[in-house]
Parts: sequence; structure tokens; C-alpha cells
Amino acid sequence: MYGLVETARICRQVALNAMWGLAGNAMTGWRTRRDQRDYVANAHRQFEYCQGVLESYLSFAGITDWQSYLPGRRILEIGPGHSLFTGLWSLAMGAAQYVAVERFHWDNRPEFRRQIVQYLLDSLQPAQRARIDGVWQTYVEDPLKSKDGPLQYVVMPFEDFPGTGGPFDVIWSRVVLQSVLDLDAVFGKIAQCLCPDGLSIHKTDLGHEGHSHSGHPLSFLSYSPRLWRAMYSHRDSLNRLRKSDYFAAAQRAGMEMARVEVTRELDPSIVEAIRPRLLPAFRTKDTADLACQGLLLAMRHKSARMSPK
Repeated sequence: MYGLVETARICRQVALNAMWGLAGNAMTGWRTRRDQRDYVANAHRQFEYCQGVLESYLSFAGITDWQSYLPGRRILEIGPGHSLFTGLWSLAMGAAQYVAVERFHWDNRPEFRRQIVQYLLDSLQPAQRARIDGVWQTYVEDPLKSKDGPLQYVVMPFEDFPGTGGPFDVIWSRVVLQSVLDLDAVFGKIAQCLCPDGLSIHKTDLGHEGHSHSGHPLSFLSYSPRLWRAMYSHRDSLNRLRKSDYFAAAQRAGMEMARVEVTRELDPSIVEAIRPRLLPAFRTKDTADLACQGLLLAMRHKSARMSPK
């Protein structure tokens, strides 16, 4: 079924996955330390990136005056990764609470935290700095100590999150949902934690670049579940869900889409060229569903209406 080049690439991924499985935390620690070197060197870029996420997400969801919207709000971020800067920025802008839930603790270097916080402090007015006084010092010292107060960092699978600090006015994630293996459980937890008129905003990648080994961007949808696990069970666990699966999971959780934007998509001819090779579960999906390579979603409870203050 697979050509020689694709077979060789698949075998390489199986071997790499086995190595990760044997090495366990040692490999995770190596990758984290490698990534941290890049983050420390580019702290200013992280500052600009995180600052833009907040504004662009709220704007996408219809909150045009986000500075007036934030004061007093409770925010939950799923999978913040290396930095809790978005939380510090939100609190400085007047948010009442920011809770970050991360499956793995990114033990990043104190110098990275100090640099990015310094960029933040230098950009703030005195009254804004006063809002996070004491909070940022704890974050720089050790994020794991941020368990109480306006900034909270929780290390656990989001499905197990008890809702501490909620209910939340805004729940968001960025390029996280494609790694969720039980989307129904995650969307159910979001519905449980979200205020009746709250917003849940998520950007997700459906293209999985680097996981198609034939040169066709959808070949990863032709690999059997068993082969997929052999290649990626110990690293980069991606669920391969499509746009329609996200919509269906939201419906089952009692949520509806307030706004949807397809951020990347393939030409229909590219989809049809590989359709015969796809697994039956994907082969029967419509062309637009398979062509979608990225989504930006704003969800709310059914019958709720966004009413920014």
C-alpha cells in the first residue's frame, strides 16, 4: 500500500516512538531543555505573541473593546505551555482570576520567566503593575507555587480539573485540542466550567504537518489506528479529528458555535486525489471537511447570547 520512501519514513517514526517509550521522562526533559534555550533567547517574541493572543481571541469572539471587557473577568487557559504571560497580562488589565491547566509541567528556566516578566512590567502603567505586584514575583520564583490567589497554575489533565476558581467568563486554548484524545470529555468539562453567558475560544490544527510521510498532506489519514499508535503513542499524540467531529462534540456537550473560521484549507482536487487511500472513517467525509486544515472556534452554551460589558 505504501511506497518505498513512505515505508522507510514510517519505519523511522516507529523506531523513534519506541525510543521515546523506553527513555520516558529523559527524552521529555531533553526536548524541554532544548525548547527553553530558544524561548530564553526570544523572550521578547513570546511577549509580543502572548499579548496578541489575548486581543485577537476576544476580537474574534466579538469583543471589540477588550480592555473594557476584561476587568473583573475570570479566565481559564487550557495548555498554556512554557509561559503564563497571558495570565499576567490579563490580570494587569483588570481580570479578577486567571487559571492555567497544563497536562505537563514545563520546568522552564528562571531567566526566561524574569525576562518575559520584565518586558511586561516595562509596558505597564503604575496602576496596572500594582495589580500584579506579588503575583509576578511568585511566578518568577516557581510557577508551581501559584496555587492560590488571582494566578493559579494547575498541573493535571484538563478532564480531571475540578473547576477551581470558576465558573469562568472566558476559556481558551491555542493549538491544544488536536492533542486531546477524549474530546467529548474536554468539551464536557468546558461546558461545566463556563459561565452561562461565557465564551470558549480555541485555535486548533487539523493538518498535522510532519505526520504525513508520502508527500500528500492527508496521508496521515490513511494510517490504521494500530500503525498510528506505533508511530506516535509516546510523543505527539494527535487525535486526527476533523471539523465535523469538533462540531458534533460541541453539540453533545450542550454547546454551539458562535463563530467559526477555517484558518487553512486544501484545494478540493488535493483531497479527491487521495480519497481512495483514506481509512473508511475519513473516506466518507465530505470534501470541505477533509480540506479543512485549521480552525478558530468561538463556542457558547446553547441559547446563550454574547453580551460584552
